[in-house]
Amino acid sequence: MTATISPGTVAAGSEATLTVTTGATPPPGSWILTVTGTSGSLSNTAQVYAMVGGPQPATIIGPAPGSILNGGSVLFTWNLGSGVQQYALQVGSYPGGYDYPT
Repeated sequence: MTATISPGTVAAGSEATLTVTTGATPPPGSWILTVTGTSGSLSNTAQVYAMVGGPQPATIIGPAPGSILNGGSVLFTWNLGSGVQQYALQVGSYPGGYDYPT
């Protein structure tokens, strides 16, 4: 991934264009780009969010789907995905079931 700013030097009150270029097949997902402008001892930083390839669903990391859970407490972790608006976790007493309230 490369980024270029044009023009390279900007006067107060004017604009510049940030162009980000990726390889032929950039990995899908959400990316945060941090852009910092400086002038002498002054600086300003902004974050720009970019999404490549549209929304990606969240995926469970652990415990693995279909796992038998022993004990009174289990920590569930998942990949957040990108463009996801809400999450649902279903837990059941049999594979594919969701008869336990979450």
